[in-house]
Amino acid sequence: ALDHCKTAEEKRKQYFGPWLPEPLVSDQEDPEQQHQLDQSLTMALLVVLDRLSPSERAAFILHDLFDFNFDDIAGMLDKSAAACRQLASRSRAKLSSTPVASTISGERHVAMAEAFFHATRAGDTEALVNLLSEDVIFHSDGGGKAAAARQILEGRDTVVQWILRAISPNLDKAAQALSHQLRWFNGAPGLLLFVEGNPVTAFHFVISTEGIQAIYALRNPDKLRFFKDSDNTEQ
Repeated sequence: ALDHCKTAEEKRKQYFGPWLPEPLVSDQEDPEQQHQLDQSLTMALLVVLDRLSPSERAAFILHDLFDFNFDDIAGMLDKSAAACRQLASRSRAKLSSTPVASTISGERHVAMAEAFFHATRAGDTEALVNLLSEDVIFHSDGGGKAAAARQILEGRDTVVQWILRAISPNLDKAAQALSHQLRWFNGAPGLLLFVEGNPVTAFHFVISTEGIQAIYALRNPDKLRFFKDSDNTEQ
C-alpha cells in the first residue's frame, strides 16, 4: 500500500496544473432526494489526503478509517507503533486546518450551488461576492487538456475576478448550447455544466454558514467521462 502511495505521488508531480481526484458518483442522481452530506467522500478531503506524505496517509487511513491498531500498522509500515501514532496525529492536524466538508444542510447546499450557477452565468459580481466566503479557495483541474487555472486561487477578490474573466464569458458564448444539472457526487450536490450535451465542468463545493469556502472544478475530459450518461439537464 505504501509503495502504491509513493507511485501515485510521483505521477502527481508530473501532472499539469492542480490535480483533483476522479469523481465518486452516486447512483442517486437527484440531489434533492439526499439530505445527509457524506463527509468521508468530499473532494476537499481527498485533496488534503493527497498532500500528506505516503506514510502519514497510510497511518491515518489504516487507523482512523479502517480501525487498525498502531501495533498492526507498525508491522505494515515497518515503523514503531509510536512513530505510526505520531504520523496519524500529524495527519489529523493537517486535516483540521482545512475545511473539508460542508457544514450546512443538503437542501441549503443545493440552493447555494444553483445560485452559484446563475451568478456565474450572469457575470453578477455582487451575487458572487455574497455567495463566496472571504477566504474561499478555487482548485481547477484541466489536466493540460482543457482550460483551467494553473495554480490554486485564494481569496474572494481573486476568485471572483477569475470567474468573471475566465468562466462567465465562456458560458455566455455557449449560451444556446449550455445546460446544467445538479448531481450528487463525492458526498454532496455538485454542479455539472454541459455544452451540446457533453460535460465540460463539474463543480464540487465546500460550504459553511459563511458562504462557499472552497470550489473544486473538474475540467479534465478524462475525469468528466463519469458524467457522460447524465440526462434531463436544465437550461
